[in-house]
Amino acid sequence: MLKRCLIALLIVIGLSSCSVTNHTYRTIQVNKEPINVEDVVVDVKVDLTKPIKSTSSKRNSADEATQEAYFKAITENNIDLVVDPVFEISTTDKFLFFGGKYVAKLTGYAGYYSNPRTKREVVKELQTTAIKEVICFDKFYFPDATVKEKKSSLAVAPSPAPVGKVLKAGPPIEEPAKEPFSLSKKLSLFLYKSENKFNSDYTNNGYAVGSCYDLDFNKKIGLKFDGIYSVNTDFDHYMQSVYLKYTLFDKFTAFAGGSAISFVGKDSSLFNSFSYGLSYGVSYTIGKRLIVEYKLYDFSSVSTDFDVSYNSTLLGVGYRF
Repeated sequence: MLKRCLIALLIVIGLSSCSVTNHTYRTIQVNKEPINVEDVVVDVKVDLTKPIKSTSSKRNSADEATQEAYFKAITENNIDLVVDPVFEISTTDKFLFFGGKYVAKLTGYAGYYSNPRTKREVVKELQTTAIKEVICFDKFYFPDATVKEKKSSLAVAPSPAPVGKVLKAGPPIEEPAKEPFSLSKKLSLFLYKSENKFNSDYTNNGYAVGSCYDLDFNKKIGLKFDGIYSVNTDFDHYMQSVYLKYTLFDKFTAFAGGSAISFVGKDSSLFNSFSYGLSYGVSYTIGKRLIVEYKLYDFSSVSTDFDVSYNSTLLGVGYRF
């Protein structure tokens, strides 16, 4: 019985005394307070003739295994970093409390930091570089590359060229291209069926033609200016309007605003030179050019001598240039 207790005690002591080793690799952690630290720019020299390989020991997690493999690759080969590292993670079978360990194998190329300088010094270097030289370099080595394409690595035979690396620098910010303003896209012509009434009982129907100019602040909100001439049964009229518009689903637009009307003809002296009222309507765009529009106008008083109101309803189609 005593012998079994001693064996169990030795097993517990052996298990509790196992040491644990964690690995890490070089990084940048500089406390900028209370001192000011300027970003550093270095060149990374890649030695493609020196492949790097390392293997970790059995670890409890894949992350621990990859960190140990990277740590060994740097310390055992006396390099600054591993270029283009590739990891192979394998695991052992687990049975009860045994096994289930991770082993990482690293493969890459040797990299060395060189020519350290500040970002301010790099700016001076770029100012002395001719733009033509950069363009010729891109055309020679990357003939199929586009302006927005980002290259992750560079290899030039017979010897690799140094690759610039900015420590702690963020990615460049590309400004979106501005679309040129085009008047032709904002101008539209319309043909309407015009239904008009004086005091809601005396009709004055006809047909109308008009033009419209859209000024868009963004894809939703904008201003709408139009002028319409209507040839009617008795009294022709001309209307001008300014609307505030709102677009839904890129096709459907609702608008409302103020309008002015002026009657034309030999009997136009019965009415005011200009009368003002409210107008509103909706439109729907078919495709990119064709527009269907419906508008209502309400003029509460169009004469100073008589109590005369005037309402106009327009339904028509337009074409946007």
